[in-house]
Amino acid sequence: MRNRWPDSPLRFAALLLCAAAVRADSPMPAALPKDAVPAPVAVFNFDRDRLMNPPRHFTLAVTGEGPGIRWEVQRDFHAPSKPNILVQIGKANPGENFALAILNDIHLDHGEVAVRFKVLAGEEDQAAGIVFRYKDPQNYYVIRADGRDDTCALYRVKNGKRKPLDTKNVIVTPYTWHELRVIFTCDTYTAMIGDEPVLGGKDFSDEAGQVGLWTKADSHIAFDDLRISK
Repeated sequence: MRNRWPDSPLRFAALLLCAAAVRADSPMPAALPKDAVPAPVAVFNFDRDRLMNPPRHFTLAVTGEGPGIRWEVQRDFHAPSKPNILVQIGKANPGENFALAILNDIHLDHGEVAVRFKVLAGEEDQAAGIVFRYKDPQNYYVIRADGRDDTCALYRVKNGKRKPLDTKNVIVTPYTWHELRVIFTCDTYTAMIGDEPVLGGKDFSDEAGQVGLWTKADSHIAFDDLRISK
Protein backbone atom coordinates (compact mmCIF):
# COMPACT_ATOMS: atom_id res chain seq x y z
CA MET A 1 0.00 0.00 0.00
CA ARG A 2 1.34 3.42 -0.93
CA ASN A 3 1.94 6.00 1.77
CA ARG A 4 -0.61 8.76 2.17
CA TRP A 5 0.43 12.32 2.71
CA PRO A 6 -1.00 14.02 5.82
CA ASP A 7 -3.60 16.75 5.58
CA SER A 8 -2.44 18.73 8.62
CA PRO A 9 0.83 20.57 9.33
CA LEU A 10 0.36 19.72 13.01
CA ARG A 11 1.53 16.20 12.20
CA PHE A 12 4.96 17.53 11.30
CA ALA A 13 5.18 18.99 14.81
CA ALA A 14 4.38 15.55 16.17
CA LEU A 15 7.18 14.10 14.07
CA LEU A 16 9.69 16.61 15.42
CA LEU A 17 8.67 15.91 19.00
CA CYS A 18 9.02 12.19 18.43
CA ALA A 19 12.40 12.54 16.73
CA ALA A 20 13.65 14.77 19.53
CA ALA A 21 12.77 12.06 22.02
CA VAL A 22 15.31 9.70 20.46
CA ARG A 23 18.53 9.74 22.46
CA ALA A 24 21.97 8.72 21.31
CA ASP A 25 22.29 6.21 24.15
CA SER A 26 18.89 4.57 23.54
CA PRO A 27 19.12 0.90 22.53
CA MET A 28 16.19 1.32 20.15
CA PRO A 29 14.51 4.53 18.96
CA ALA A 30 10.86 4.90 19.83
CA ALA A 31 8.42 4.01 17.06
CA LEU A 32 7.10 7.00 15.14
CA PRO A 33 3.36 7.56 14.78
CA LYS A 34 2.29 6.19 11.41
CA ASP A 35 0.55 9.45 10.50
CA ALA A 36 3.42 11.70 11.68
CA VAL A 37 4.70 12.58 8.22
CA PRO A 38 5.89 16.04 7.15
CA ALA A 39 4.50 17.85 4.14
CA PRO A 40 5.83 16.70 0.73
CA VAL A 41 8.39 18.79 -1.12
CA ALA A 42 8.96 16.53 -4.14
CA VAL A 43 8.30 13.01 -5.41
CA PHE A 44 10.34 11.24 -8.10
CA ASN A 45 9.13 7.95 -9.57
CA PHE A 46 11.09 8.29 -12.87
CA ASP A 47 8.00 7.45 -14.93
CA ARG A 48 8.48 10.49 -17.19
CA ASP A 49 12.19 9.97 -17.70
CA ARG A 50 13.55 8.50 -20.91
CA LEU A 51 14.37 4.81 -20.77
CA MET A 52 18.05 3.79 -20.85
CA ASN A 53 19.08 7.34 -19.91
CA PRO A 54 20.17 9.00 -16.66
CA PRO A 55 17.34 10.64 -14.71
CA ARG A 56 16.43 14.27 -15.14
CA HIS A 57 16.83 16.64 -12.18
CA PHE A 58 19.85 14.77 -10.82
CA THR A 59 23.60 15.33 -10.92
CA LEU A 60 25.68 12.16 -11.03
CA ALA A 61 28.88 12.06 -8.99
CA VAL A 62 31.47 9.68 -7.55
CA THR A 63 33.25 9.55 -4.21
CA GLY A 64 36.60 7.96 -5.00
CA GLU A 65 36.94 6.18 -8.33
CA GLY A 66 34.20 4.72 -10.47
CA PRO A 67 34.75 4.90 -14.23
CA GLY A 68 32.23 2.09 -14.76
CA ILE A 69 29.32 3.69 -12.90
CA ARG A 70 26.09 3.77 -14.90
CA TRP A 71 22.77 5.18 -13.71
CA GLU A 72 19.84 4.63 -16.05
CA VAL A 73 16.05 4.54 -16.08
CA GLN A 74 14.58 1.11 -16.82
CA ARG A 75 11.16 -0.45 -17.16
CA ASP A 76 9.79 -2.62 -14.33
CA PHE A 77 6.08 -3.40 -14.35
CA HIS A 78 6.40 -4.90 -10.85
CA ALA A 79 7.87 -1.72 -9.35
CA PRO A 80 6.15 0.01 -6.40
CA SER A 81 5.14 2.88 -8.73
CA LYS A 82 5.31 1.23 -12.13
CA PRO A 83 6.39 1.38 -14.84
CA ASN A 84 9.85 2.99 -14.43
CA ILE A 85 12.69 2.63 -11.94
CA LEU A 86 16.19 4.06 -11.57
CA VAL A 87 19.00 1.51 -11.56
CA GLN A 88 22.71 1.78 -10.82
CA ILE A 89 24.07 -1.08 -12.91
CA GLY A 90 27.72 -0.05 -13.28
CA LYS A 91 30.62 -0.54 -10.91
CA ALA A 92 32.67 1.80 -8.79
CA ASN A 93 36.12 0.49 -7.99
CA PRO A 94 36.33 -1.99 -5.09
CA GLY A 95 36.67 -0.55 -1.61
CA GLU A 96 35.67 2.91 -0.45
CA ASN A 97 34.21 4.11 -3.76
CA PHE A 98 30.62 5.25 -4.07
CA ALA A 99 28.18 6.21 -6.84
CA LEU A 100 25.87 9.16 -6.16
CA ALA A 101 22.78 10.60 -7.85
CA ILE A 102 22.23 13.99 -6.20
CA LEU A 103 18.94 15.84 -6.56
CA ASN A 104 19.31 19.34 -7.96
CA ASP A 105 17.99 22.54 -6.39
CA ILE A 106 16.67 21.18 -3.06
CA HIS A 107 18.65 21.97 0.11
CA LEU A 108 17.42 20.82 3.52
CA ASP A 109 18.65 21.40 7.06
CA HIS A 110 15.80 19.21 8.35
CA GLY A 111 13.25 16.94 6.76
CA GLU A 112 12.55 13.41 5.62
CA VAL A 113 13.83 11.42 2.64
CA ALA A 114 12.40 8.01 1.75
CA VAL A 115 13.00 5.66 -1.17
CA ARG A 116 12.09 2.14 -2.23
CA PHE A 117 15.08 0.01 -3.18
CA LYS A 118 15.83 -3.52 -4.35
CA VAL A 119 19.18 -5.29 -4.32
CA LEU A 120 19.85 -6.80 -7.75
CA ALA A 121 23.46 -7.99 -7.52
CA GLY A 122 26.89 -7.36 -6.06
CA GLU A 123 29.78 -9.66 -5.25
CA GLU A 124 31.64 -7.26 -2.94
CA ASP A 125 28.73 -5.10 -1.77
CA GLN A 126 24.94 -4.89 -2.02
CA ALA A 127 24.52 -1.45 -0.49
CA ALA A 128 21.78 1.11 -1.13
CA GLY A 129 21.75 4.49 0.59
CA ILE A 130 20.19 7.91 1.05
CA VAL A 131 22.52 10.89 1.03
CA PHE A 132 21.67 13.99 3.08
CA ARG A 133 23.47 17.16 4.17
CA TYR A 134 25.43 16.84 0.91
CA LYS A 135 28.03 19.53 0.21
CA ASP A 136 30.10 17.87 -2.51
CA PRO A 137 31.16 14.32 -3.47
CA GLN A 138 33.67 14.31 -0.61
CA ASN A 139 31.44 15.62 2.21
CA TYR A 140 27.98 14.36 3.20
CA TYR A 141 26.05 11.94 5.43
CA VAL A 142 24.57 8.66 4.22
CA ILE A 143 22.15 6.11 5.66
CA ARG A 144 22.74 2.79 3.94
CA ALA A 145 21.22 -0.68 4.03
CA ASP A 146 23.39 -3.60 2.90
CA GLY A 147 22.06 -6.96 1.73
CA ARG A 148 25.53 -8.48 1.84
CA ASP A 149 26.05 -8.18 5.60
CA ASP A 150 22.43 -7.42 6.63
CA THR A 151 23.08 -4.11 8.36
CA CYS A 152 21.76 -0.58 8.38
CA ALA A 153 24.33 2.10 9.16
CA LEU A 154 24.86 5.84 9.36
CA TYR A 155 28.13 7.20 7.98
CA ARG A 156 29.71 10.59 7.68
CA VAL A 157 31.87 11.08 4.60
CA LYS A 158 34.41 13.84 5.24
CA ASN A 159 37.12 14.71 2.76
CA GLY A 160 36.29 11.50 0.91
CA LYS A 161 36.79 9.25 3.96
CA ARG A 162 33.85 7.33 5.43
CA LYS A 163 33.41 7.17 9.21
CA PRO A 164 30.76 4.93 10.81
CA LEU A 165 28.54 6.68 13.36
CA ASP A 166 25.86 4.08 14.07
CA THR A 167 24.96 0.57 12.87
CA LYS A 168 22.45 -2.20 13.53
CA ASN A 169 21.78 -5.66 12.15
CA VAL A 170 18.71 -5.86 9.89
CA ILE A 171 17.43 -8.24 7.24
CA VAL A 172 17.82 -6.91 3.68
CA THR A 173 16.52 -9.57 1.29
CA PRO A 174 17.82 -9.40 -2.30
CA TYR A 175 15.31 -9.14 -5.17
CA THR A 176 12.73 -7.72 -2.76
CA TRP A 177 11.52 -4.13 -2.53
CA HIS A 178 12.27 -2.43 0.79
CA GLU A 179 11.70 1.14 1.97
CA LEU A 180 14.59 3.09 3.48
CA ARG A 181 13.86 6.38 5.24
CA VAL A 182 15.82 8.99 7.17
CA ILE A 183 14.30 11.77 9.26
CA PHE A 184 16.67 14.49 10.41
CA THR A 185 16.08 17.61 12.49
CA CYS A 186 18.43 20.22 13.89
CA ASP A 187 19.78 17.80 16.50
CA THR A 188 18.38 14.28 15.98
CA TYR A 189 18.04 11.62 13.28
CA THR A 190 15.95 8.48 12.86
CA ALA A 191 16.49 5.81 10.20
CA MET A 192 13.75 3.35 9.30
CA ILE A 193 13.39 0.28 7.13
CA GLY A 194 9.74 -0.16 6.34
CA ASP A 195 7.77 0.98 9.38
CA GLU A 196 10.44 -0.03 11.89
CA PRO A 197 12.92 2.48 13.37
CA VAL A 198 16.36 0.86 13.32
CA LEU A 199 18.73 3.72 14.12
CA GLY A 200 18.31 6.95 16.03
CA GLY A 201 20.23 9.45 18.07
CA LYS A 202 21.83 12.85 18.12
CA ASP A 203 22.56 14.49 14.79
CA PHE A 204 26.10 15.68 14.30
CA SER A 205 25.36 18.66 12.07
CA ASP A 206 22.66 21.24 11.47
CA GLU A 207 23.97 22.44 8.12
CA ALA A 208 21.71 22.43 5.08
CA GLY A 209 22.66 20.32 2.10
CA GLN A 210 21.33 18.41 -0.87
CA VAL A 211 19.89 14.90 -0.81
CA GLY A 212 20.20 11.95 -3.15
CA LEU A 213 20.84 8.27 -3.74
CA TRP A 214 23.99 6.20 -3.15
CA THR A 215 25.51 2.82 -3.91
CA LYS A 216 28.86 1.25 -3.01
CA ALA A 217 31.46 -0.47 -5.19
CA ASP A 218 29.85 -3.16 -7.38
CA SER A 219 26.35 -2.88 -5.87
CA HIS A 220 23.59 -3.13 -8.48
CA ILE A 221 20.54 -1.44 -6.94
CA ALA A 222 17.08 -0.49 -8.21
CA PHE A 223 15.36 2.61 -6.79
CA ASP A 224 11.78 3.88 -7.01
CA ASP A 225 9.47 6.35 -5.31
CA LEU A 226 11.99 8.86 -3.97
CA ARG A 227 10.06 11.19 -1.65
CA ILE A 228 11.38 14.35 -0.03
CA SER A 229 9.45 16.09 2.73
CA LYS A 230 9.98 18.97 5.11
